[in-house]
Amino acid sequence: MVNLDRRRVVNLLRRTPDNPSGEGWSIYIGDDWSIRLVFPPYQLMIPFTSHTFHVAVSLIFITLLLTSVYILNLNFESLKLQRIAKQELLSGTLTTSSEKFLTGFPAIPDIGCEGVPIAVVKGRYLIVEGKYQQALDILKQDHSSPWDTRPEFFIAIAYLMMRQPDSALIYTNKVYAMKPYFSKNISVMSSALEAKGNLTESLKVLDDHVALNTKNGMPIEGVIYQQQTALKGKLKR
Repeated sequence: MVNLDRRRVVNLLRRTPDNPSGEGWSIYIGDDWSIRLVFPPYQLMIPFTSHTFHVAVSLIFITLLLTSVYILNLNFESLKLQRIAKQELLSGTLTTSSEKFLTGFPAIPDIGCEGVPIAVVKGRYLIVEGKYQQALDILKQDHSSPWDTRPEFFIAIAYLMMRQPDSALIYTNKVYAMKPYFSKNISVMSSALEAKGNLTESLKVLDDHVALNTKNGMPIEGVIYQQQTALKGKLKR
């Protein structure tokens, strides 16, 4: 006879003044893999035959298979939208409605195949359409990648477009703390300072960026030189 008491694997109740024996819901497993559930004074015996084993394995396999198919389908739908977004971003013209991305992207994955947060894709289209507050709501909720500064960068752009340069500067400084060589962020930072009327400081930010990137052999976007020229012209007036 199998000594099930030696094979108890779970005891959900511990000894207490009201339950000195410590007996409660318990699970026992025998040598034949039969299972006994005990809750004094009741107990339930579950025989574990080879048929039960095959049924259990089959159910687990089917569950895993269906889950995998479901996840693969979500990824496929996401990839289709990512492809549309990438083509339009490369062309420089966003023609697809933001609504297609807001309702079309599934809940997972939240990061694209190239590491771009899906929230950033949605936010960029909303900004192009002038839906700045909606873009902010989506971008601020994104925590998919703590080391990716694109959400903060586009938040800064949205605030700048909403004529809130102080808020834009908060986020450009967050980006700068992690990516000091990122020219486009410096461009937005300079534009925010210019919007506040700080032309001298706006130009200094550009000059410092050129000096830093040149010293460290980092590339400089053409927009930086364009802004420098424009600001120098304004300061001469």
